[in-house]
Amino acid sequence: MRLSRLINDLLELSRLQSGAVALEKGDFHLDSITREVVEQTSLVASYSGIRVQERWHCEKPLLVHSNSDRIEQVLIALIDNAIKFASDDGEIILDVKKTDDNAHAIVSVMNTGHIPEQHLPHIFERFYKADTAHTDNGTGLGLAIVHEVLTHLGEAIEAQNEGEFAGFRFTVTISSAV
Repeated sequence: MRLSRLINDLLELSRLQSGAVALEKGDFHLDSITREVVEQTSLVASYSGIRVQERWHCEKPLLVHSNSDRIEQVLIALIDNAIKFASDDGEIILDVKKTDDNAHAIVSVMNTGHIPEQHLPHIFERFYKADTAHTDNGTGLGLAIVHEVLTHLGEAIEAQNEGEFAGFRFTVTISSAV
């Protein structure tokens, strides 16, 4: 099973990096995707005593222009990663706000914990694992795939520490049809 997952992840990453994947964009409500992902991941997180919360700092519904399936994939991968690395009985916060110019939504997935500073520049490299204590989980390709998907969609992502939380912040273009 692990070998099959590794092969599938390698193939997807290779297709993304070669440009062989066409990522169609369209308008969709970001809040519908975030709500669905939080519902999907909350049960798994609760097994570890972890709470998943959604916080919005802008109006809903929020119409964005991107690929809804890929944004859902990104959110699931980031929350799955957060579940693996959150401190025991911790929390994961999915936070959404707009940029000052209202051109992008900024989506953060943060968990209680810390990413050592020396790992931040490498966290999106394939097979890179900042925490070797969790080597049995995952292929080491999830964050590389997330980075490639967002890059192909014309969006940006960064890893960061913020107080007692660590995680990721990425952008999604707000639809001009609003």
